[in-house]
Amino acid sequence: MWTLTNVDSGWSRTWRWRGSHPGYYFPRVQGGTYESKTRGTCRGTVSSRTQTVTVAQKTLSGTVPRGEWRQIERGMTRADVAAITGKDGRGGFRYDGKLTVTYDLMEIWAWSSISYRDGRVVAKAWNVAHD
Repeated sequence: MWTLTNVDSGWSRTWRWRGSHPGYYFPRVQGGTYESKTRGTCRGTVSSRTQTVTVAQKTLSGTVPRGEWRQIERGMTRADVAAITGKDGRGGFRYDGKLTVTYDLMEIWAWSSISYRDGRVVAKAWNVAHD
């Protein structure tokens, strides 16, 4: 069971499911601060967790539009990409000698990624959406 409550407005919703639920994603909610309470039972053992979650509203200034995205080409440096988009991206993970960085799109729960090898763009993916 998972209950999400907006601490300012009092809005609340509870989700219930049985078994594993791979790929379950955070729901669409308004920006704000939420209390997230989860409770699970497995073979008679009950576990619960409460966290405070802050959801930021995406803005045009924090996202990458398609026109800027089209200007990014293989071989560009991360500084070249930042000069086009106005941002360095967020996060980043390394795998197989590449650093992959995430860039948000305006749509809710949609993002794009750029992979760098030796500091240069080797791949990019637009609109990696989850809903």
